[in-house]
Parts: sequence; structure tokens; C-alpha cells
Amino acid sequence: CHYTALIAQSSPASIAVLLDRQELGIVVLTGKSGKEYPVRITGDLAKEGALRIWLINPDDGLRLASITGIIGPDREKQRVFWVGALQGADPRNGKRSVVDATKDLNGLRPKQAVLHAASAIAEYFGAKKIVAPSLRNQIAIKNWRKGHSIHTEYDEFWGEYTGGATGVNGDYCLILPLPRRQLADVQQKRRKDWILRYARIDKLAADMGEALKNL
Repeated sequence: CHYTALIAQSSPASIAVLLDRQELGIVVLTGKSGKEYPVRITGDLAKEGALRIWLINPDDGLRLASITGIIGPDREKQRVFWVGALQGADPRNGKRSVVDATKDLNGLRPKQAVLHAASAIAEYFGAKKIVAPSLRNQIAIKNWRKGHSIHTEYDEFWGEYTGGATGVNGDYCLILPLPRRQLADVQQKRRKDWILRYARIDKLAADMGEALKNL
């Protein structure tokens, strides 16, 4: 299903790049400072999925966040973007780089950025929702030895988009387009950042759609 979707709407050359696990530079997010944060995709061919979306730190080229998944059907045969993994910053980057990038992007956190990029990809290929695993359902947990831990707050993050609700199996179902607060519900002093943040998100979605058409 995943490759049927890609082949139907992408060129053979771009499919070959993804199968070879090379990076495709898709779009960039430009911060207040003028820094450009590349958004890239790669074919991952891993247990977590076949497509990975990266947000890159322009200062050192390391990962600020990534999301990995696959396009496939749900029980009703509807196309879904299934999330296999959500990762934060490369350990060599540390929290400081995430904080700096978030401020530069008017409060848009790197994990939010890759999620919105994934939602744009999902909608482009006709998916109506994103299904994301809770912490206890993480693929990595089933493969790591006892004593390892996962530091990403999966449940808290996905719960922001579902009100904390999960399905019967404990996974989160994010309906597309992703929900957002109304401007009237935002504190007055934070409205400027809210407006600029969602302007970035809307531009990211539009640029992503255009870039995917050009593939």
C-alpha cells in the first residue's frame, strides 16, 4: 500500500532515491533569525516504517527531530499514516538546540514541525488520519534489553492533539487536518507568536504539497 501510493504520485527517480535511503531535501523553515531549518525525507526500510521525516539544525547539520512511519490501511481499508517512531534531538545537540530552535520558530517545537510535515505528506497521499503509538506500544520497547528507557514523552505529545483520548488498543488517532486553538483562546501577550507560528505551519504544509507534486 505504501509504495503503491508513492508510485502513483511520484517519479521513478524519486522512488529510487528513497529506496536507496538517500535524503530528499523538501522544504525549509526560516526562523526569526534568518536561519533556515531544512525538512528532509528519506526511505528508511526499518521496522518503524518506510519513510522518515527530519528537521535539521542549520548550525551543525544534526537532527532536531524526526518522525518515521508508513502509509497503509486501517481496519476499514482507509489510508492512514502509521507512526512507528518519534525522535527528539540528536544527543550531540542537547536540549539547548531544541530550546533555541523553538524560540527562533515562534514557539514551534521541532517535534511539532515534523508532525505537521508528516500530516502534509499524509494528506497529499489521501490519508485522513495519523495513528501514533502510546509509550507502552512503542516498537522500540519490544526490542530493547531490560534497563533501557525511552525519554520522549509520547503520551503527553500525542495527547495534545486528541485531548488525551486513545483507542481501545491504547494508540492515539489524530484526525487530519490537525486541530488548533482559536486565536480568541490564546492569551493576549502570546497572540503574535501564535499567529506567526501557524503562518509557518501553513506555509510548511503548502510548500510540502508543492514539493511533493514536483517529485
